[in-house]
Amino acid sequence: MKNPARPSAAVSARLLKEIRTIRTSLLSDALGKGGGMDHDMHCFSANCRMAGPAVTVRVHTADILMVGITLSHCPKGSVLVIDGQGELNTALWGEVTTLAARLKGLQGVVIDGAIRDLYKIRHDKLPVFARGVVPNAGGVQYPGEFQVTVQCGGAIVNPGDWVVGDEDGVVVIPQD
Repeated sequence: MKNPARPSAAVSARLLKEIRTIRTSLLSDALGKGGGMDHDMHCFSANCRMAGPAVTVRVHTADILMVGITLSHCPKGSVLVIDGQGELNTALWGEVTTLAARLKGLQGVVIDGAIRDLYKIRHDKLPVFARGVVPNAGGVQYPGEFQVTVQCGGAIVNPGDWVVGDEDGVVVIPQD
C-alpha cells in the first residue's frame, strides 16, 4: 500500500487554519464555480466544518473490509474519502468507525454511500458527510483499493487533494 500524503506540519497547520475559515461556497467560486460534490452529500454530525488532505479508498459495493483497513492507515489531520459507488442500501460507516476516526485525529470523513448509527453520529463532533442513512451493515469479504483516484459525490478526488466541508457541502481542492 502507498503511504498517505503527509504535508509538512508547518504547511498543513497553516493551510488548515486558513482554509477552515473560508466557506465552501467561496472556495467553489474560486475554483471557477466547481469543485463541489453533489447536492445530496449531507453532513450528519454536530460539526460540519472540516478541512484536510484526502486519504482515499474505493470499496466493493456494500463491503466495509477496506474501510477499517484504510482508517488504520489514516494520519492525524486527514480527511477519509470513501468511494462506495453511491450504494444506499448498506452502511459503510457507523458509530464505531466515527469514534475510531475522532480518536485518531481525523478532520472528517466523506462517504459516497450510506451510514448508520445516526443517533450517535448526530451528536459527535467529527464531521461525517454521506448520501444517506440505512440500518443495514456491510459485509467484510472483498478487497478494495487504497490511495487511488476515486469518485465521491460526483467529484474526482486524488490522494492528497484538500477536502473542505461545511453546512453547504463538500469542495475538493486539487493538490496542485
